Amino acid sequence: MTGGLFIVFSPYGEVTVYDHPTVRSEQDPVVKLINEFGQRVGCAAYPGAHLVELFPWMRHIPSRFAKWKRDAETWYKKDSAMFEGLFNTVKSRIEEGDNRPSLTATLIRDVEGHKLSMREAAWSAGNLYNGGADTTAATMAWWTIAILAYPETQARAHAELDQVVGRARLPTFADYPRLPYIRAMVKEALRWRPVGPIGMPHQSVEDDWYEGMFIPKGAICIVNMWHLNRDPEVHGEDAAHFNPSRHLDGKGDVAPGPREAKEGHITYGFGRRACVARRVANNSLFIDIAMVLWASKIERKKDWSLDVDGCDDHGLVV
Repeated sequence: MTGGLFIVFSPYGEVTVYDHPTVRSEQDPVVKLINEFGQRVGCAAYPGAHLVELFPWMRHIPSRFAKWKRDAETWYKKDSAMFEGLFNTVKSRIEEGDNRPSLTATLIRDVEGHKLSMREAAWSAGNLYNGGADTTAATMAWWTIAILAYPETQARAHAELDQVVGRARLPTFADYPRLPYIRAMVKEALRWRPVGPIGMPHQSVEDDWYEGMFIPKGAICIVNMWHLNRDPEVHGEDAAHFNPSRHLDGKGDVAPGPREAKEGHITYGFGRRACVARRVANNSLFIDIAMVLWASKIERKKDWSLDVDGCDDHGLVV
């Protein structure tokens, strides 16, 4: 596409989680409902959004005196009804003999084996979709900006696609091993502009010391992922720039990440709270990027200036 920015809507999450292959737009009622849920969760999860985070004793305040509690209870009921409705739609299809695969169908068939109630399973499915929708869209938006700011990366990706895929067919996951530069683009987009620049808060499970500083058990620790992803000692002197080649070895294959960032970044988090769906995210971004570049050339108008560092942040997802 020639001219301004565009955002790619990917239906993969909807199909993978609920198998709704007819969804083709972010304006679809189902997608809008889940996206609205995600926006509320994102705002609520932002550090300092509620005073109770700073004064834990406030959780004992009765609901009638705490609007934030009443709001949470109201939205929990509405969101449960939404997720359970989507879950039951798939359940009804299975009962009618529809055996198409999806995450929800898998949960339904073995809900007892997973030791989940139907409500817990419905929320698990909904949260997987929601967790990947905003983040994938945000990463694709930043990737688009990167392509405009660093056009040489697009040229190299086009050359790789022309050589491996050609013009007679679309890219597929079967091309994954032979498209190392596209895979490196995924890693670099996640490193260059992490969707959660301060990650998710962690809590220390025991007393600890770090470089002479005491961290008591129960302390909330917020990690500066933005800085760690741009550490020049780990990622090179050009760490502030978008350069997919940093993730390739001398033969042009994807290289193992450094000890400090095995994925090539730490955007997926670490420890017990690392993103459990990172493989799904990597695959979604890979096929999205491959398809867009196969089908188009992204350029900006000659009189259109691009201020990468001036782009706005939006809560946890930027």
